[in-house]
Amino acid sequence: MLLYLVRHGEANSELADPSQALSEKGASDVRKIAAHLAAVKMPADVIFHSRKLRAKQTADIFGEFLKPAGGVIETDNLGPNNDPSEWGKIVDAGRQDTMLVGHLPYLAKLFCLLTCGFIDDGAVTFRNATAACLKRDGDGIWRLQLMIGPETVL
Repeated sequence: MLLYLVRHGEANSELADPSQALSEKGASDVRKIAAHLAAVKMPADVIFHSRKLRAKQTADIFGEFLKPAGGVIETDNLGPNNDPSEWGKIVDAGRQDTMLVGHLPYLAKLFCLLTCGFIDDGAVTFRNATAACLKRDGDGIWRLQLMIGPETVL
C-alpha cells in the first residue's frame, strides 16, 4: 500500500481572502506536482482532504490528474491541530493506495507516527505543495519512498 501525505498549496493571505483559497502560485505548484505523479504512474485509489478550502482545492487538482477510482472525499480529523492517531490507525488497516491532503503541523506528526512510532512535528517538514509517498512493507513498517516539492520538478 502507498500512502501520500500532501500539504496544500500556497494560499492567499487571510487578510486578502478570509477563506484562504489557493493563490495562483499555489494552484500552479500543485498542478506541477500532480502532473509529475501522474506521469510517473504513482497511483492513488482515493484522496481525502480536510474541510479547509485550500486543502479541498489541492485535492481536487490531484483528483483531476490521478483520477482515483474512490474519488476525492472531504473528511474530519485532517485539520492542522487534529490528533494523527486516528488516521494512523485507518491507514495501518488500509489496503488502498491513499492520499491525505492536509496541513502543518498535522502532516509532520502523522509522518513521524507512521515511520517512527511516536508523534513529533519536528522530524520532518512539508513546504506548500509538497507530497511524501510512504510504502508499507510486509512487516507493516512505513518507509519513505519519495518526497517531492514544486522546486524539484521541472
